[in-house]
Amino acid sequence: MESIDYREALYSTYVSGHKKHTHERVTEAEKARFLDYLQWCYGDWMLSSEQNPRVLDLGCGSGLILDLFKRLGYQDIHGVDVSAEQVTIARQHFPQVVEGDMFDYLEKTDPGSFDLVTGFDLAEHLTRSEMIAFFRAVLRVLKPGGRMIIQMPNGDTPFAGAVFCSDPTHECLFTSTAYQHVLFASGFEVLGFKERCPRPVGAKGIARALLWKAMRNLIKAAHYIETGAPSTGIYSRVFACCAVKPRNA
Repeated sequence: MESIDYREALYSTYVSGHKKHTHERVTEAEKARFLDYLQWCYGDWMLSSEQNPRVLDLGCGSGLILDLFKRLGYQDIHGVDVSAEQVTIARQHFPQVVEGDMFDYLEKTDPGSFDLVTGFDLAEHLTRSEMIAFFRAVLRVLKPGGRMIIQMPNGDTPFAGAVFCSDPTHECLFTSTAYQHVLFASGFEVLGFKERCPRPVGAKGIARALLWKAMRNLIKAAHYIETGAPSTGIYSRVFACCAVKPRNA
């Protein structure tokens, strides 16, 4: 039987075979609404543009997080992705995006080069060994006090399988508690975790936010009924973490 490099086969067709939306297919209004949502979710973790931060998005895909950086007023914006299809899309808006392996990119980057590094929907694509190596590589390229923001599927929700099993390139599914352990072992200090929950804007948004509040109380109760103890308290399908490089590192 022929030996197949599954990662090469899947990532080489990641847009045409898996991704359903690109910059060309999403309207500007839809894109703006989603950027509003991301800014609402994670804006308080982002750095002020007045600091002129040097920022990097790993696994930048077609460039959505780079669009968020631009919206926040950042000037020194960088991105890298292994998918040639997605890099082609991203370069239409951000010519400085690099096509390549993020580990190679981080290895060739000088220590203390960035103030902020993001990785959205990225960590779950790594094996456990790769994840430790990845976080340590990010730690090296961050300035002391620099931040890393990551978003990933949540292993502590009844809906975990719907996200994790929807992509054949996913490798690991952890809870926030497990990620805290991994990040500690990698040298980071964890600033906090967040659910990615409905934004209470407009009638639909307010209704969804209220219903989500009721639903998460039911999930919390189910955890307690089964185990007799509280769980992580983070129940959305995906969640995010902000971790900091210690200033004495």
